[in-house]
Amino acid sequence: MYASQYFLLVNLAEKDELTQLFNRRFGLDALNYYVSRKAKNTAPFCISLVDVDHFKRVNDQLGHHKGDEVLIKISDYLSKSMRETDISSRWGGEEFLFIFPNVELSQIQQRIETICADMPKHIAIEGWDKTITCSFGLIQVDKNETAESALKRVDDSLYQAKKNGRYQVVSDH
Repeated sequence: MYASQYFLLVNLAEKDELTQLFNRRFGLDALNYYVSRKAKNTAPFCISLVDVDHFKRVNDQLGHHKGDEVLIKISDYLSKSMRETDISSRWGGEEFLFIFPNVELSQIQQRIETICADMPKHIAIEGWDKTITCSFGLIQVDKNETAESALKRVDDSLYQAKKNGRYQVVSDH
């Protein structure tokens, strides 16, 4: 196998075809890696689960091709807003998982709130006069926590953001 073929296969195996972010499997593997490291040392890390607000409306009213356009634009904006060391993955549908290594919640919270607040300035879809926004759950992973418990907590934070009216960041600390 040629090197170019190998890298193409690796890219196809690890990347989401639509958004070009890492796929769910890669995101979960990365989360498990950081959780295992956290149990052995003190380097903090945070995760965020992001959901596009009212995404079904875009698909229902404009069609799936416009929904795909929304996902591409949001993933591009989010990934460009993150640090080089952060891991961006498409978690499923219109959800994204972000891993922020070597940072405490207090250090990343304001940045994520700014990204959330500024999103409508950067995401516009032709034929759609409504604002495109996202809701964010954000947590710092505890030392002896499992990947599953961290995902449950960040998911709970995300759904609290949606319950509170969407277009906001909710952290559990």
